[in-house]
Amino acid sequence: MELIATLERSPDGGRAYVGRVVECAWRLPGIYAAVLDGRCPTWRAEQVADLTRPLSRHAAAHVDQRLRNFVGTCSFARVQRLVTEAITITVKLVIDLADHVPVDSDEIPDRLREPVRLRDHTCRYPWCPRQPASGDLDHTHTQAALPVRAISQVASTPSVVRRSEVGSAGCCIRPANPTTPRCDLSEVHSWCRAGRMTLPERMMGELVEVVGRREKPRMLVVGIEPESDLGAHLRSLVPTISFFVDRNDIHAAVRQGDWDCAVVWDCDVQLEPHLFVLQFGGMSTENFHRHGVQFSVTEQGKTVAAEYAVPDGLSADVARLVRNELAPVVIDRSGSPIFGIQVWGYTAPAPNTDFLEGFIDPFLIDGDGNVVAGRYERNASEGSQWWRVPVFTPNPERWVAAALASWRASDSDRFPGEADWYHRNEWMTAAEEQLRRRQQELLEERERVLSAVDARLAALEEERAEATERAQGGERRLLTAQGDPLVEEVENTLKEFGFDVVNVDTDIATPGDRREDLRVLDPDHVGWIALVEVRGYARGAQLNDLLRLGRFVTRFVREENREPDRVWYVVNQFRDTDPSTRPIPLEANPVEVETFGEDGGVVIDTKDLFTLRMSLRRGELTKQAARARLRDAVERLDLKVAT
Repeated sequence: MELIATLERSPDGGRAYVGRVVECAWRLPGIYAAVLDGRCPTWRAEQVADLTRPLSRHAAAHVDQRLRNFVGTCSFARVQRLVTEAITITVKLVIDLADHVPVDSDEIPDRLREPVRLRDHTCRYPWCPRQPASGDLDHTHTQAALPVRAISQVASTPSVVRRSEVGSAGCCIRPANPTTPRCDLSEVHSWCRAGRMTLPERMMGELVEVVGRREKPRMLVVGIEPESDLGAHLRSLVPTISFFVDRNDIHAAVRQGDWDCAVVWDCDVQLEPHLFVLQFGGMSTENFHRHGVQFSVTEQGKTVAAEYAVPDGLSADVARLVRNELAPVVIDRSGSPIFGIQVWGYTAPAPNTDFLEGFIDPFLIDGDGNVVAGRYERNASEGSQWWRVPVFTPNPERWVAAALASWRASDSDRFPGEADWYHRNEWMTAAEEQLRRRQQELLEERERVLSAVDARLAALEEERAEATERAQGGERRLLTAQGDPLVEEVENTLKEFGFDVVNVDTDIATPGDRREDLRVLDPDHVGWIALVEVRGYARGAQLNDLLRLGRFVTRFVREENREPDRVWYVVNQFRDTDPSTRPIPLEANPVEVETFGEDGGVVIDTKDLFTLRMSLRRGELTKQAARARLRDAVERLDLKVAT
């Protein structure tokens, strides 16, 4: 209770506050550290703690790991989504993969299917690269224990090794002599599981003549008509290509291990992990099981953001496509699909999910960090990637070209470019050498021009910074100042219009005598005079200021024996906000303003004075015209009304 009294809270409020602090410190250590580092406000940490208190320890740890790096900047809606995701996570019992539980039956029970799938990652049939969900589970030989002398017999007796009839894909190879002594199959094993070839390509090159070899890169295209314009573009980009309009045909018609990459159009298809993939649209990509976490990359709704970010580190081609082509289309749309990681299970207690934060490398993200376009690594050993962009992306062929260029940097064997020796001086033709020299000269000239432009831009930027600094202490005070600085700037503005201005406080009033701020005379109209009261407010204009002006008028009449021609109430309201969003002064008091106008009063917003002053400097109106706009104004200065 002493702590609650110190916090100046009610008993219930104090207990709730302490509960949120304890929840954050003990079950949300990453968010707690962000608060201590100043990266997260305390009220946001309290919001998260309120939401996670009903969750289990594992679910709270999931929320903490997902939010710790950006809890201070993400939206509350995203926090709620992560908490909902944590509530729906399925936590499975830990499976001991080393346990041995024999089954003496033809049917494999579910309690054994999952351990075998997690242990082997592929079909149990020797050398089969298929996923275990659709493969055999009852074979007794693993890949590491296969007899391999049959491989050496391929050169002399090719019929010894034949394709298995097991499985719809026919992807397994069966050794003809299971009793042949064992030897090391690590190289064969790695190649087979990667799905590239049934036997190592290097070994096949040494032992047998390889027929049917096609030029790389070899591309599969799913969902695109071969005779379409896009299909023609794709054929011009790669030497070997195969089209499948129906996504289901790809599984029965080709062996994916014979291909290097795939382009998928607005559909979902299962592709082997060695393939580099560029997907346009679609709902999901694939499922993963890494570090005890089961997750998938799927579409997660739409974003209606108006502003987006292009992360650093993208290649020049990709960055140009995102900025110039993808981003403008996304901004113009009412909603663009986003995708991300969906965790759907754990196979280890409290696994570390930090790796999920950087799993997707984004090309374009909104303010909440939602990914509109991006890529991720599919298989670390192969270096393969999956790129995903919206289906409405303009010029998709340019994205394919950019992806091929990026993949070429990752795997030059599967995505070869032109031969390097073509570009060496000793093997160039005279025409090539001349053109190369002219190209180099043009590049040097371009560099000189760009350097000169950069120098001019730097000088202009410096001048602009100085002009901004001057404006802050000068003209822009009409929009930001109050008190004497505002009165001084209003006086300067009226003098710039050609008025004769008298500062009453310095030229007429005695110390302590409260009178109007300025008296304005028009040299073109002898005897014309206006009394001016200048006020500045962080909030809206005050109605009492009109009454104050009434007292000033009464005193002027008593001293001068005449009425002033105009009484100007000049106000800088909401001075800390954007001038374009400020309301009309005294907009809620039209009757009082009308009465004020009947006695020669005019309400003048300083932002209109600023606009009128800049129009004069741009030559859009003369000093006489500016004075006339102010002199003839009734009730309000309205620049939209023509004079």
